Amino acid sequence: MGTRIPGAWSRRMLPGALAEPTGRPHRRTWRDWLVDVLLFAVSAWWWDVQRHAYPFEYIPDAPPQWMLDVDPWIGAAACLALWWRRRFPIALTFAMLPVLLFTATGYGAVLVMVLTLAVHRPWPWAVGFTTAFLVLTVPYAFAYPSPEMPPAAYAALVGLMHVVPLVTGLAVRFRRQLVWTLRRDAEIVRQDAERRLESARAAERQRIAREMHDVLAHRLSLLSVHAGALAYRNAQAAAGSAVPVDPEEMAAAIRVIQDNARQALTELTEVLTVLRTPDDSDESAALHRLSDLAGLVDTAVEAGQDVTLRLDATAEQAAGVGHRAGRTVYRIVQEGLTNARKHAPRQPVTVEVSVGDDEAVTVSLWNPRTVVDEAAPESGFGLAGLAERVALAGGELHTGGGPGEFRLTARLPGA
Repeated sequence: MGTRIPGAWSRRMLPGALAEPTGRPHRRTWRDWLVDVLLFAVSAWWWDVQRHAYPFEYIPDAPPQWMLDVDPWIGAAACLALWWRRRFPIALTFAMLPVLLFTATGYGAVLVMVLTLAVHRPWPWAVGFTTAFLVLTVPYAFAYPSPEMPPAAYAALVGLMHVVPLVTGLAVRFRRQLVWTLRRDAEIVRQDAERRLESARAAERQRIAREMHDVLAHRLSLLSVHAGALAYRNAQAAAGSAVPVDPEEMAAAIRVIQDNARQALTELTEVLTVLRTPDDSDESAALHRLSDLAGLVDTAVEAGQDVTLRLDATAEQAAGVGHRAGRTVYRIVQEGLTNARKHAPRQPVTVEVSVGDDEAVTVSLWNPRTVVDEAAPESGFGLAGLAERVALAGGELHTGGGPGEFRLTARLPGA
């Protein structure tokens, strides 16, 4: 299985873990722990500084003592809450809003939450909460001005203290989004390349299966016919109903079997040559032409098959048929004869091939249906592989026929 690509919601949430290749949240890494410890240390340092330097000496109406006593505890709780900032950024940021009304020691934790929210949630959340924090804190600079700087400068400093973590967090988030997008695109490209490679492998396997079936099934069926005829004659002779096969006839039959076996090896070598050659080359396209049909039919007739070939095309028309169309027509006739030998032995087969004015080729092959006591084993690549071959050549293949007849018809563009 490939790497899972996070969905749209994950991309919007985008914690740092989702920028990882797996796209899954994981336990804190050493880098996460380092960042958490540093941010906690900064918040704790702010808490300690504000706890010992609370500037009430210049405030006319100082808050009550109980608020001063509660302030360090609220600030400490805010600092401790930072350990859950990655998991609950929005909830913790909501909780930080009233902190600004009661404490100054927790101000560092508030700024850390602004940074966290900007990194881990969509930007409207971070901008909205930062605006709320500014609404609560900037008026404080004018209501209780510092003796060390003008109110406007103090307000600008407070605003800058909020804007810096906001901008920093947004920059981190946008970088992670960029990394996520690049990894997602790379993963999509990788998966697409794998699919194309697998599709190419499957197509090549189908091509090899078609070629192997077309060559071997045809020749092996011829061998089966000759061997079956010899076995039948011997069985009849043993039963006393036929004359035994004389040595000359036996030698002739053996020569035919040897010739067909040798021809099968030759055609297999040609097929292997085709499979090593690009599809658009002349070597791969010119293995068989319409002119080779006569030899194919003669071989079947020599094996004892009753075949009639009708070629309705002039020499010029036959020569004008393209390499792919001619090769496909040859395979159609070859497969049709093989099927007839398997499923309708000793039945006449008629083959008609015609070439139209537009160089389109029409092939028809039919034979009577019959019942075979012991059918030949099916390879599974016969008519199905033939249909694929015809489709690749831009043609159409139809099989069927009337009662008691099997018909195979194909039409191919001649170019």
